[in-house]
Amino acid sequence: MTAVRLGVGEFAFPGPLRDQLVAAILDGTKTTTTGLVDDYERDGEPLPRPGDREVVIDSAGEPVTVIETVAVRLLRLADVNLEHALGEGEGYASVADWRAGHEAFWHSDQMREYVGDPAFTVGDDTEVVALEFRVVAGEDQDLHALLRQARHQDGDPAPAGPRPPALIPSTTRPLPLAVAAKGARIFDESGLDYIDGSSGPLAVTLGHGHPRVLAAIASQFSTVDYVHRTQFRNPAAERLAGLVTERLGGGLDHVMFVSSGSEANEIAMKFAHLYWAAQGRTDKHRFVSSSVSYHGNTAGALSASGQPRYAAPYRPLVRAGETITAPQVYRLPVPVGSTAAAECITRLRAEFAQLDVRRTAAVLFEGVGGSGSGVLVPPPGFLEELRRLCDSYDVLWISDEVMSGFGRTGKWFAFQHSGAVPDIVTFAKGAGGGSVSLGGAALSDRVWDQIRGVYPAMSAGHTFTNAPLACAAGIATIEVLEEERVLDRVAARGAWLGGRFRALPEEFPFVGDVRGLGYLWGLEFTADPATAAPPAPALDITAKAVAAAAASRLIVYPARFCVDGTRGDAVLLGPPLTATDEELDELLTRLRATLDTLSPLFPEVAYQR
Repeated sequence: MTAVRLGVGEFAFPGPLRDQLVAAILDGTKTTTTGLVDDYERDGEPLPRPGDREVVIDSAGEPVTVIETVAVRLLRLADVNLEHALGEGEGYASVADWRAGHEAFWHSDQMREYVGDPAFTVGDDTEVVALEFRVVAGEDQDLHALLRQARHQDGDPAPAGPRPPALIPSTTRPLPLAVAAKGARIFDESGLDYIDGSSGPLAVTLGHGHPRVLAAIASQFSTVDYVHRTQFRNPAAERLAGLVTERLGGGLDHVMFVSSGSEANEIAMKFAHLYWAAQGRTDKHRFVSSSVSYHGNTAGALSASGQPRYAAPYRPLVRAGETITAPQVYRLPVPVGSTAAAECITRLRAEFAQLDVRRTAAVLFEGVGGSGSGVLVPPPGFLEELRRLCDSYDVLWISDEVMSGFGRTGKWFAFQHSGAVPDIVTFAKGAGGGSVSLGGAALSDRVWDQIRGVYPAMSAGHTFTNAPLACAAGIATIEVLEEERVLDRVAARGAWLGGRFRALPEEFPFVGDVRGLGYLWGLEFTADPATAAPPAPALDITAKAVAAAAASRLIVYPARFCVDGTRGDAVLLGPPLTATDEELDELLTRLRATLDTLSPLFPEVAYQR
């Protein structure tokens, strides 16, 4: 018996067209495909035969299903019966439209570059292979394992090909090459501009290439470029410490600077442990976080993150801690006479009572949730109740402001929208304007006074802790934010931007929820607006949304599995705080184009036009 061959099914190039075809395969409307014989010969692949199977991948390179070839025909392009293709989800109204669309694809610059022939053409006499297939994937199949097998069957040597690049990739999605950036725009090697609609990962506070930050770095470099914190003090770090603590207020008067948000949360966890250790309570070394939180990519920060998808590849190196349910109000059942905020607070009290507080050093809670939750704004009164419970149960509160700090929500720090003050605040991302890696942890007088009685200096740190160049960038960032009254603009234009975002579900009902503050917004998708049901996880709508936005030259940030760690698709939007009105308008235009592209993936949702 001939062995079943297993290959990788790549429909079109990565992008909206591929995702549209994959969606049609998943819902059963697409059961045929037509390929060029030349493609098989060029790639050194045998022609398909009945019984062959392929693991179908989407634009993100993720496996979504398995198909099996049912019938194969080899014929001229002119002899292909295309009537069956008209109802297969590609949107063609006639055979002529199908032929024109496919010829445009086959004759595209991308295809000609792929085949290495600038004169590549397809005509009536071109040999094609017409396939019929069926979906055979079951729920019990490990699609990732099948994909690995398809790419490297039974331990056979992988086919020869170009060596992978020296730089290890961060995503399987093809990326443009950035060659310039200014304001809210990034330019690729072709000269195309992209609106940085998410400030990278919500980090570019002052826009790209701000002259004040550049000047501050150059000036600092010309005087003292680097000194180690155990060998010298440096004026930039000491001045920045004063500026940050003044804007924090609430007695948060002591700060240490590091190089990232992950480091900031790690150092905050160490401070929290030392606070209790200084009292002889070394058993208080555990940390509690909310159920879909994200606090960083180092081992300790991952362990303290409630969102499981970040730590999944690294088990058992990373050990999950206790969690409290994130105060998500979308989909939350609210009894008559109650409010969403009241329900979240009641649940918080009940869950706090079940925590192992005897061994808990602190609760980590994001000022506004980010990529783990698809933006989560604590409901009114929630942080005040968290403060009360921490005091009552003898637990510290660490407010993670890595994404939400430095003006992102219209306040210096997001906790300042409430009447509660944390014991420790962490920050990063936009602290250096988005140009230099800078983070930090600020401690209250109570916490630092307790620690310094036993540990008068903090030995934990890194090579670039309190680094002069980064601190100079931080000083310039604060000066620009204040001199240009940027926070006032973020508060005002953020409300305007939020209004435009909140109007989107009327036109695109698959946008189920819009939430945020200032210039930090999340758009969550739904398969059914009536029930708020999230899309099927296998569709990976988040990856498709990121790819569709990139095709519209808009950068958004992913927030997959934002519901409960296994379901939920959302993207984050947060332009630079200095974005102009023209850049904000262009963001909205490209966002609408993105949603237009995504609409065929939601065939059951009414599409208003």
